[in-house]
Amino acid sequence: MNILKSSLSAYDIYFIVNELKSLIIPSRITNIYQLSPSIFIIKVYNSKHGTLEILIDPKRRINITNYPYPKPGKPPSKCLTLRRLIRGSTIKSIEQIDFERVVVLILSKNNETYKLILEIFNSGNIILERNERIVWILKSRSTGDRKLEAGLPYTPPRIVKDINSLILENFRNTDKSLAKFLLLHVGLPIELTKEILYRLNLDPNIKASEVSENQIVQLLDKVKELLNEEANPNIVETSKGLTIHPILFKSESGSVKLYKTFNEAVDEYFKNTTIMEISEARLGSIRDEAGRLRSTIKIQEAKIAERYEEAKKLRLQAERLKSNLKVISELLEYLKRYIDDYGWNSLARDVRNGAVKPPLNIIRDIDLKNKIVKVKIDDELIPIIANKSPYKSIEALYTKAKEIEEKNRRGEEALKTLREKLKALEDRIEKSVEVKIFRKSKAWYEKFHWFISSEGFLVIAGRDATQNEVLYRRYIEAHDIVLHADIHGSPLTVVKTQGRQVGEQTLIEASIFTASYSKAWRENMIVDVYWVYPNQISKTPPSGTYLRKGSFIITGRKNYIKIPEIKISIGLVKNEHLNIIYGPESAVRSKTRFYVSISPGNINVETTSKMVKKLLMEKVEPSLKDELSNISEDEIKTLIPGKASVVYS
Repeated sequence: MNILKSSLSAYDIYFIVNELKSLIIPSRITNIYQLSPSIFIIKVYNSKHGTLEILIDPKRRINITNYPYPKPGKPPSKCLTLRRLIRGSTIKSIEQIDFERVVVLILSKNNETYKLILEIFNSGNIILERNERIVWILKSRSTGDRKLEAGLPYTPPRIVKDINSLILENFRNTDKSLAKFLLLHVGLPIELTKEILYRLNLDPNIKASEVSENQIVQLLDKVKELLNEEANPNIVETSKGLTIHPILFKSESGSVKLYKTFNEAVDEYFKNTTIMEISEARLGSIRDEAGRLRSTIKIQEAKIAERYEEAKKLRLQAERLKSNLKVISELLEYLKRYIDDYGWNSLARDVRNGAVKPPLNIIRDIDLKNKIVKVKIDDELIPIIANKSPYKSIEALYTKAKEIEEKNRRGEEALKTLREKLKALEDRIEKSVEVKIFRKSKAWYEKFHWFISSEGFLVIAGRDATQNEVLYRRYIEAHDIVLHADIHGSPLTVVKTQGRQVGEQTLIEASIFTASYSKAWRENMIVDVYWVYPNQISKTPPSGTYLRKGSFIITGRKNYIKIPEIKISIGLVKNEHLNIIYGPESAVRSKTRFYVSISPGNINVETTSKMVKKLLMEKVEPSLKDELSNISEDEIKTLIPGKASVVYS
């Protein structure tokens, strides 16, 4: 359905910024992605809310997104520069500037302060300022007295008056409607003005000059009231299309859908527009790649055709030598005597001056270095090796022709590969490359490390001491099995049995999982893992002692399991969507043949995640490659226990 609001208004941004303050202040920036020429995602982390993704589209919006938009494998250079500058920084504050559609995030990194300035309107922009100078800008601009480019101070857009600064004369000295007057003079969105007029029971077409002093006071009070009204985020389907508001607008009629937060409403409202832009950007890059391939193919085809003509010419020259064998033999005999008597330089001079006599008069050129003469036979210049028999010259011509034909054969094979790549790209263009995203609803256990055993049991493990505590207090049931490694820093692992008998294979897999996510991975050592029943675990320490967070007292018999290895496999399964699974190799192998295994090693987590994705891309069926490309390497990184090596199989 048609969306009526193409970008957030200053009023919308007022509410978004207030929500973001409670969500991202303070947060650490962990990564930056560029989804299209103008759309960015800033990934942040804080202890209260975990990982969040801030979507910044300077033409439309800023908000927390819960949609897994595809992130490019190779970031554009603009993104890489911004990433280098602000990754690892802390977001200290976020403010809206003067009720404008301008948002400023204050960042701190290495004792330096940065301002990330977001201009959110049709010709919006993203600017990074340090020491009152622009150090990064999405789009350099120069309009009137406003110049935005690296090295210059940031100049804000034209600031309109504060609504509180309006006086009666401002209203009297205009022939504009009240809505237009407030938009031009104080930047008050037209939709908000209409809502205010509706609530004050004033004519929406009223002229600014016709408004009484009392009505002006009421209007200013109503603006303050609406700024302080409790948020009630909603998307409204009207007869003209969809619109979005942070509060319920009484002036509008239509079907209203309420949302818990305005961030969520904005995320939903602009989703399809964002998908279209990302799809077009990806399609554009595919078209560019297809164009480059066509150019390469055209050049290669021309080179191959040229080489074929050259090989054909060499064969014809060899045939002409064979047909004139007697003439060439006599020539070579006479040439030998001439060289013996007068030398090569004399011959070169005579040929150049046209002073040679038959049979040497058919020589037209000489290569003194290689002792080759070019003779004219049937209007064709043919090279002959002067100090060899004519058969050697014929053989040399055929050999060179064969070498060229072999080079062309290899060229044809390469050309075939290029044409296949082009065909694949053209097929993708024809089918269109619309990005499909789905908000994934996470199961309760997905915040932990988890896998499904080859026997079908859910196995979950704490990511840290806090999660170990949460597992113990909330999720362990009487019939479950609990595992722990004999090493400090082991996760608490739980096999959810639901009253079923657990087989040996599940216990081995759960043990490998426990050891792999313990400090044993970092130490690259095999450790003992044991299992117990829930009634053997206690948080009550002996008198006079203290239990640290995430620690437990185990009583009774510990059932030890000998594990064969420390290894984690990461694979792909296709259900409704393509999903990542991980765990011990036997568990992953029971569900998919597309997986990669890793073990403790020396390759950092970031590089390992890239290697895993690359290998998965090589293994999966062609029909799944597009969907796999949408899976972020960051998602894979969260599954890797530490420095690793890839186990090739």
